[in-house]
Amino acid sequence: MRQFKKTSLLSLLALAFVCTCGLSLARADAGDLRVISARAGGVNLVAGDVRVRRAASADWATLSTADELKSGDTVRTGSAGRVEILLNPGSYFRAGVNTEFTLASADLNDLRVEIARGSAVVEAMGYGDGGTSVLIDVAMPDALVKIVRSGVYRFNAQSGAPAEVSVAKGRALVGSMVIKGGKLARVSGDTAEVVKLDKKWRDDLDQWSRDRGKELAKANERVNRRALRDALSAGSFNNIFGRRNDPFGLWYYSAATNCYTFLPFGWGWRSPYGYGYGLGLWRPYPDPSAGWIPAYVPPASGGSTAYNPGGGSTGGGNTGGGGYNPGGGGRDYTPMTPTPVTSPSSVSPMERPTRERSIEPGSRPNQN
Repeated sequence: MRQFKKTSLLSLLALAFVCTCGLSLARADAGDLRVISARAGGVNLVAGDVRVRRAASADWATLSTADELKSGDTVRTGSAGRVEILLNPGSYFRAGVNTEFTLASADLNDLRVEIARGSAVVEAMGYGDGGTSVLIDVAMPDALVKIVRSGVYRFNAQSGAPAEVSVAKGRALVGSMVIKGGKLARVSGDTAEVVKLDKKWRDDLDQWSRDRGKELAKANERVNRRALRDALSAGSFNNIFGRRNDPFGLWYYSAATNCYTFLPFGWGWRSPYGYGYGLGLWRPYPDPSAGWIPAYVPPASGGSTAYNPGGGSTGGGNTGGGGYNPGGGGRDYTPMTPTPVTSPSSVSPMERPTRERSIEPGSRPNQN
């Protein structure tokens, strides 16, 4: 009898292990089609009580990281709830406690989030001169804010109070009014009061968003290179490189961290919080003029986005190293020059260590 109980216990433990592994594999298999993605709406983190109401439903259901928001879906956080939603690759929407918002449009060309109540932070990433490719609209009662530059933005929509937008770093538009970095705007109807932002003041939501920015940059460093190369080789991703209208990076699901991280095209990228992305993607194109695709002019150089017309070869993408620059979101001014390769199918990683440093959002870069 004792031997039977021992055998049964071992069988149950083995079954539990198999089920757990099966769930993990199911998550990976179900996500294989979106292991590499450029879509908005992914649920990257859920903490506490967070519920969703689908656009075609009147019922609320528990939200999890296995879900994906579609246009028209509404999310509500409880008194201890937090949630992180993927926007365009490199940009995150983070809602704090007691917040309700709707992903009005998940179209990357027309991203729009509507905050009915509560507080949220947007970590926005773009490329070009100062990261000006960002296209994110955030609506609150009596206010429509257009994010037009890489940066960190805080939104407050409280009953009986003017809508607030804080621009720690970046640039936003409220109507015809430009809200620059280091400013806070209180908007009520057609009027707005703009004051200096106290950058030393930071509540739990601000600190959590900053910590998440650091964690996700580290997640980029921890991406399994072999798994990434396998994913690139298994998928039809040739068309993501070297086209003028392509996104400037991708979301990549890392099983090690159980979340998506940003993989930029090229190297030398850093987040709006100042943390470096040490792993990037590019691919070689063959002679007669060996080079790399894509090729972007760094925002700090004052130039516009450049397109490398060298064409692309077949095969998987390459992984490469990045660096740190305290100037905010975008690319470093002087990128690492990769060594041209003779084989277009080469997937050898090129890495460069990233320093564990950051700056206060909105502060000036150290010129020393």
